[in-house]
Amino acid sequence: MTTSEPFSIIGSISSRVIMLYYRPSPDDLEQMFSGSARREALDGSPCVVLEGEGKASPVVFSIWLDTQRGYAARRWQDHFNGQVIRQTDVSYQQDPAHGWVPAAWKNVNYARTGELRRSEEATVTE
Repeated sequence: MTTSEPFSIIGSISSRVIMLYYRPSPDDLEQMFSGSARREALDGSPCVVLEGEGKASPVVFSIWLDTQRGYAARRWQDHFNGQVIRQTDVSYQQDPAHGWVPAAWKNVNYARTGELRRSEEATVTE
């Protein structure tokens, strides 16, 4: 990643995608949030969308899990007062040894006013 401003690894574009890839099991997710689920397509791929409110935060999240790619997390949105404040979109490629692995991703952060704060994109090259 190339950037002109300092960043924290916690919440950075790299760590968020890693956390999505190594996401908790469904049992762990149930412990972490209370919410609902629905089915919805994302870029033509069927997904299960989990929506919920964190038990320790007023932020509401939505996560799209791709049912054709081993329930890989394709999109994660955080909402505050009904407005998207952060969105991460991930594309995957098939790896013979590891299954579906992240190939590229984009992370966008907005201020609570809706103003764009930061947009980052990354691509796996090796």
